Amino acid sequence: MSSKIKNDYYDNQPVKNNNTPRVYRVRFAELFNIMVGLFRYHNLPASLPAYEIEKRLILQGFAPIFKVDGYGVVTSFGSIYGVDIYNHATSITYSQPRIGSGTRKIGIDSACIYGTPIDKDIMQAQRAQLLQVLQWFARALTDIDVSITVATLKSRDANGIIAHTQSAKNALDGYYNQIEQGNIYVPFAPSAVFDNISDLIKSAKNASDIPALLELRAQIMRLFYASFGIQSVQHKSERLITDEIDADTDFLSANIRAMLDIRREGVDEINRVFGLNIMVEVANYVSL
Repeated sequence: MSSKIKNDYYDNQPVKNNNTPRVYRVRFAELFNIMVGLFRYHNLPASLPAYEIEKRLILQGFAPIFKVDGYGVVTSFGSIYGVDIYNHATSITYSQPRIGSGTRKIGIDSACIYGTPIDKDIMQAQRAQLLQVLQWFARALTDIDVSITVATLKSRDANGIIAHTQSAKNALDGYYNQIEQGNIYVPFAPSAVFDNISDLIKSAKNASDIPALLELRAQIMRLFYASFGIQSVQHKSERLITDEIDADTDFLSANIRAMLDIRREGVDEINRVFGLNIMVEVANYVSL
């Protein structure tokens, strides 16, 4: 898989500064690692790891399954095409350096598992629904992390300032670069340089924003967990009444059950086409 495809998955175009792309990639990987383990497969052949199936379900919305001489039953990144009366794909195509390239008929000499029910509709403009969910949460967490960094840095100096000359700006850049690293630094420059520095705005230190940002980050993570039926601890002040909890649980259970059902449908097709006995269920930390 090329680096260009990987960058498309990360989708970090809107974020450019404050080390945001790096933070985004860390958050993306963290959430991906959680999502890729939501389901447990049993009786898979050695040639078909569960991780490789789930990776494709998250990143492209489907996992084509087919048999290759000398390798066994495998999956690969590829594409689906052709439609039946319900806009479901009828064929797969694949291309991979080790196994070559080709096309197969779904239900005849190949099968296809989908990440969510809507991923199965080939006419949908937006595919890979799980990837879109992953990107949304990764962006939200990144924005919060960057805000925490900015609040921390700004708390080191209460005054907004402006430089009127390039030499004054260079002196300030050197000073704040050292402060950002946590160093004690005394700038040295002719007095004329500092004559060209003045207050831009008087502002209070905003370290007080950090607890609220940390709590918001925790709430975003709880929402992520809840979206996939993963139980998480709530503070007493955040607990809902029983009826509200039951309603939320029913809604979220429907979401994860739909994802399980679409996987079981694909597994049944694999078993029928290749004579296997694969089973799939949710991980033990996921509630149905």
